[in-house]
Amino acid sequence: MIRAGIHTFFVIVFGWMLFLPAIATSQTPLFLLNDEIDGTKITSQLPVDTTRAQLPAAEIWERLQSTSTFGEHFYGFTQMYHWIGFSIQNESDSDIWMFDVNNPHLNVVKMYVRAEGGNWRLTDFTGRAAVFDSRRVSHFNFVLSVDLKSGEKADVIIMLDKRRSSISYPITLWSIGEFNRAQQRHYTYYGIYFGTFGIVILVALSVFLTSFKLIYLWYFLYVGSVGLFVFNDIGLAHQYLYPHSATIGGAARVVLTYCMVITFNLFTLFYFRTKELYPGTYKLLVTLTILVFFHAIIYQSLTSWFQSNATFMLIMLYLIVIISVSVALVCAARYFKVERYSAIFFILAFSFMILAGVVFIISEFGFLPKFDFLFTPIQIGSALEVVFLSFGLAWQVRVGEKEKVKLSERINRLENEKLRAYIDGTEKERTRVAMDLHDAIGNRLGQLKRNVEAKSVDDRGINQEISEIVRDVRRISHKLSPPGISIIGLTENVEQMVHDFKQSSSIDYSFQAIDVPDNLPEEMSIQLYRIVQESLQNIEKHSQASIAEIQLIGHSDELVLTIEDNGVGMEKNSASRNGIGMGNIKKRVSFLGGSVVVSSTPGTGVQLMVTVPI
Repeated sequence: MIRAGIHTFFVIVFGWMLFLPAIATSQTPLFLLNDEIDGTKITSQLPVDTTRAQLPAAEIWERLQSTSTFGEHFYGFTQMYHWIGFSIQNESDSDIWMFDVNNPHLNVVKMYVRAEGGNWRLTDFTGRAAVFDSRRVSHFNFVLSVDLKSGEKADVIIMLDKRRSSISYPITLWSIGEFNRAQQRHYTYYGIYFGTFGIVILVALSVFLTSFKLIYLWYFLYVGSVGLFVFNDIGLAHQYLYPHSATIGGAARVVLTYCMVITFNLFTLFYFRTKELYPGTYKLLVTLTILVFFHAIIYQSLTSWFQSNATFMLIMLYLIVIISVSVALVCAARYFKVERYSAIFFILAFSFMILAGVVFIISEFGFLPKFDFLFTPIQIGSALEVVFLSFGLAWQVRVGEKEKVKLSERINRLENEKLRAYIDGTEKERTRVAMDLHDAIGNRLGQLKRNVEAKSVDDRGINQEISEIVRDVRRISHKLSPPGISIIGLTENVEQMVHDFKQSSSIDYSFQAIDVPDNLPEEMSIQLYRIVQESLQNIEKHSQASIAEIQLIGHSDELVLTIEDNGVGMEKNSASRNGIGMGNIKKRVSFLGGSVVVSSTPGTGVQLMVTVPI
């Protein structure tokens, strides 16, 4: 008897232990709709069941009574339909309660409701695969509503479909009044968020249209792509841009990802001047950009294959993104030596974006749950990235303006130097002309006057003296200005000058002109004429030469002037090499944008070669 009683006791205890889990999971939760639960996230309390087929609501309800899975379930890339169920009882004054599913990328969302003693009814049928107008509540999230009078009770089943991708379903329970107030705040925050994007986009576009620098074009396109991606990712694009389309959203997300990667790479090329500073990095970024194009072509032309191999293709795209960002950060580290603050702003911008991207990718593969905040990590990282990149570009503009000021100051300094050189040359010419007038003309006229008064010369001698004075006046006038250089031309004037020097000198001068253009600018002709004049005067004064050769040779894009003599030459650091005459020659050549080379050693004469572009 005792043994039978003990046996019965153990059977009862063992049976109770077996039945206890069933009791613990045999009831779906009951939510009392009142002020305490208003605005509360209820996902963690929801039983979850998954099926490969869409079953009747009654069967799903029975399955939910025995499920052991609760909460916001996340399977990475799932192939299952997700079902959640619960009961509600209204204990408030609000007749309408909302279930806010904070994931705008669910393909299909259905809600079944059963009132007490009634049958299951499909009250909501929407999703990203449906047009926006199919939603009973106009909102960027999927908001499901239940009409329930005070004291009434109902059972609810929600079916969620996001197969072939990750899935999450944070659900918040709202009364109609609190929901409306919360959504006003949300739209205000999003207005500020995207307003900031809009301002940055407009500024970048206006700067590009005024400067026509490609860096601002790529920045405008990059920020625009990021802004549209976030706008689409939130679900606002489905609400405002394509409310009558059920297919644009998914395609836009992929296309905008391509646009972001491509414009990011092109922006990086110009931001760090990679073509000029880092040719290897430039080629690598161009190659990565081409790979993104090929990836996009495969996606567009092989859509079915892409969908069946979505995981592989996404990994490839993410790999290209990771390499692109890594290369950009390496560029930033190298650019630190060129312009420190531009590099720092870039690194800060993409540090936030990299962190957000890593969290996003990990979430996509199911290793982290989705964030249940108004702004996701991608949205926050994008905003911070745009802010710091804008700071970086603004700093580059500041540096560019400072360089422009320095360049302007340098140009002014060079202009002043040219003006001083011109004044010095003019004063020197005036002094030389004054000396010639005094020595050559004044003295001769005085002597002629005395001879005439004394009648010590005949008419023939007087005529000869007058002829020499006329020739000297002509020589001096040639020094002051080449006669008719714009009409006669450079070649004829140089030839006449060489002839005049030859007539009054013991040095045998020769001149040769080959293919010299007839339409040289007058300023170039005058400067080259003065260079020849200065050089011949230096030869007369310092060279002790017996022969001097002048050549003027025209090429397709430059004019070459060579002057050589067989005189005593110059020491490497002699005063003649760095004297006023040679300085004037160099200044004139610099004014023409050309170059001058002087070659000389003692005893071998001097070779002067002037090259000017034409």
